[in-house]
Amino acid sequence: MSRRTIALVAGAAVILLVVVAVVAARRGSNPTPTPKPSPTVVAVASPCPTSVPSSTVSAVVSSTASTVPTGTAIPPTTTPTPRASGTPTCAPPCPTPTVATSTPTARPTSTVTATPCPTATALPERLKQFQHALVVPHPAFVPGPLTGQRVSWTVAHRRPMAIIVENYDPDSRPQTGLNYASLVFETVAEDGITRFMAVYLENQAPQVGPVRSARVYYDAWANGMHDILVHAGGNDDALAELFVLHNIVDLNEVAFEDANYVAHVPFFMRSPDRVAPHNLYTIPAEVLRYLQSQHKQLSGNFPDVLPHKNPDAPFHRPNGGVLDLNFSGPGYEVRYQYDHATNRYLRFMGGTPHVDAVTGHQLAPSNVVVLAASIAPDPNAGVANPGAVYVQDTGVNKAYYFQDGKEYLGTWKKTRGSSPLQLLDSHGRPFQLVPGQTWIEVLPSTGSMTWTPGH
Repeated sequence: MSRRTIALVAGAAVILLVVVAVVAARRGSNPTPTPKPSPTVVAVASPCPTSVPSSTVSAVVSSTASTVPTGTAIPPTTTPTPRASGTPTCAPPCPTPTVATSTPTARPTSTVTATPCPTATALPERLKQFQHALVVPHPAFVPGPLTGQRVSWTVAHRRPMAIIVENYDPDSRPQTGLNYASLVFETVAEDGITRFMAVYLENQAPQVGPVRSARVYYDAWANGMHDILVHAGGNDDALAELFVLHNIVDLNEVAFEDANYVAHVPFFMRSPDRVAPHNLYTIPAEVLRYLQSQHKQLSGNFPDVLPHKNPDAPFHRPNGGVLDLNFSGPGYEVRYQYDHATNRYLRFMGGTPHVDAVTGHQLAPSNVVVLAASIAPDPNAGVANPGAVYVQDTGVNKAYYFQDGKEYLGTWKKTRGSSPLQLLDSHGRPFQLVPGQTWIEVLPSTGSMTWTPGH
């Protein structure tokens, strides 16, 4: 072989080595990539719309950028994915954003637990938590506790005022203010002389009198009703027990008067038209102002309510009817004459109409109640009252009711001095009165009663 041929073969070999070296170098710097599996798209049901937190997107993009060679295509993230099988959670379907990852990773399954609705608390139990804040409105008008006639709620819940009123014949007659009373009790004081205890609640009289002294049985009736008791002195035993009868607000005129029988207070006055002691009068409005200044309790749930009913229709009521009561003698004979037109009982005393001194109108209650009672001398009345008596004020005895022109039989009951007087029918149930004023005649066993029915 010639030298020229050897030189050409050597040059070709050198070129081949250079080419192989270049190819090897290229392979070392950019090896052929291994085909990667396509990323798996996971369809996740979620409320529409759902946004992928930015932190998650950043992490996925960072991971992809570090593992995917430059120039490799990444599937778009907005490619719609097939809906997951099962109950749809959103309508209409909405695309769920997905991000391709270098290694398929199963998304954690979220378990949705239904939260039960809170159990409602019973309303009464719930209200107990706020009892201190509850304000229950009361009606503006209600039936009066003693008359059954419509009055304001405030009036119905004020403390009644009981005033002892004289009936000495003839010096104390006619009396003032009895026509305003809700109830009037009448019975003997001593020597056959009767006396009244007028109880005011639904109506307030401008003036009442003449005012006289208390007795133990008047104390008992007033105590059962939680009354303000207005009087001028009393028997020794009646005055002594007023210090311990805590249901009563006691207002004794004698505590305010001087040696000349003058009480220097605005709620008692002496009339110049009559001689003492038959000229003492009281002004209920001034009594209340004084007691308010003394911080006495003047309102509350007293007294106990007397039940009332609707009056009988006129065609069920008779014409006429007369009730006669005799406590002792002619001056203390009482007559009630039923008037069909007004459904009231016109009152007569000592043979003449019993009228109010101011108005001149005849007294005419809607109900007359006669309570039978025993009577005995009162040994504890004091030396100043030798003829004083004790009239039964507790226990059980007969009762006679007159309303709608008819007579009804029943009983009365009072268990002790502080308990209220109960007026019961023949079955032992509370007797229902006709709305209006009621006179309660406590007739001692020494008296008499006659009822002449109408027709």
